[in-house]
Amino acid sequence: MSSTAKARTLTHIALLTEIAEELAEEEAKEAQCQGKKKREWTKSWLKRRNDPESWCQLYTEVEESDISKFQNVFRLPPDVFNDLLQLVGPIIEKEDTTMRQAIPAKLRLMVGLRYLTSGSNFGTLEDIFRISKVTISLIVPEVCQALWDALHEDYIKCPRTPNEWMEKAARFQGRWQYPRGLGAIDGKHIQIQAPGNSGSVFHNYKGTFSIVLLAVADADYKFMYIDIGTEGASNDAGIFDRSNLKDALHSGELGLPAVPPDDPLQVPYHLLADDAFGLSERVMKPYPNKSTEARQKVFNYRFSRGRRVVENSFGIMAARCFVLRGPILQNYTNAVKTAKACVVFHNYVLTKLPPAASKEKDEEVVSGLPGVQAQPSTSRGTHQARLFRDTLADHFMSAGQGSNGNGLLRRQEPETEIKKNASER
Repeated sequence: MSSTAKARTLTHIALLTEIAEELAEEEAKEAQCQGKKKREWTKSWLKRRNDPESWCQLYTEVEESDISKFQNVFRLPPDVFNDLLQLVGPIIEKEDTTMRQAIPAKLRLMVGLRYLTSGSNFGTLEDIFRISKVTISLIVPEVCQALWDALHEDYIKCPRTPNEWMEKAARFQGRWQYPRGLGAIDGKHIQIQAPGNSGSVFHNYKGTFSIVLLAVADADYKFMYIDIGTEGASNDAGIFDRSNLKDALHSGELGLPAVPPDDPLQVPYHLLADDAFGLSERVMKPYPNKSTEARQKVFNYRFSRGRRVVENSFGIMAARCFVLRGPILQNYTNAVKTAKACVVFHNYVLTKLPPAASKEKDEEVVSGLPGVQAQPSTSRGTHQARLFRDTLADHFMSAGQGSNGNGLLRRQEPETEIKKNASER
């Protein structure tokens, strides 16, 4: 055999050896992959969310045939839900891609509202809507932020002109028979899971972790001002002192109306607060509980009747948004988004669907939210503020102020009765 033929033979052998090695490597890889299933992008049972028997489609059927059930689930009748979808839909809507269809804006809003109204965890919502809980964990904060962005400018309004404040004061006096009142202020704890590396700053006196919601409510249980996110270890007065509301109240930035010089009741317009706040010309608080004078007791009764509108507002909101009744199991940022969404949703529903309480009944709603630790302010307030409080006390005791002779209000509704008079209190 010539040298040329030998060289060709050796070349062929080398090529065959290389091919054999490559085939062996491929067989080895195939052997390693045997028994392993290809990972699915979406689980098959989640893909069937459009099946007629799924809960997602059931809500669509309920929307058409059982309005009361739909309202019980989402706290809104179908027509108001669709109005809300028109406002929020453009913000939360996603585009379809070549890979898959996007979750419709309507379904995303249903998931977000169901979370707020039921407080269900993401695993439960996954079973109901056939959307993975990972996706739901992204949808819920997005819907909460969209609710805030779309609604807060129109549905959380703090008056800025004297005429607007006068309307609030007239409504407050007409409904709760307390003159010069603009609204009531108080704070509540929103329970959350402990933020990472936060120490004890979110740990409150109840032994839980929370953020504080400081709010001002008007006579119709709507929130005019909110401050959300302060650590749970803080108290009402401290949060108020650090807020821009306090500066705005005393600086004239809010445009509060002045009392006419010829008005017999020379008391400035003010907010109603509890003992935790300091007494001032713009923030009124009750007399100390140890007060024994009849006029002071009468004032405290009339004052508490007006101040509890903020407590009722918290109670109505907690009854509507069950997510507030337990810890919000999200990070701090998303917990704040959730609380803000609850507030603006509360105002939206009250505007669209006035409650039965709007029939002027003097009734109390259980809050459902823990109050901020009561630490009565040691400040006696300015001398002028104490004079204003005394003036109101004398006003309530005077004849012809809708009282029954001892300063207590005559109830306007025949079905309610006065449980206690001034002497019993």
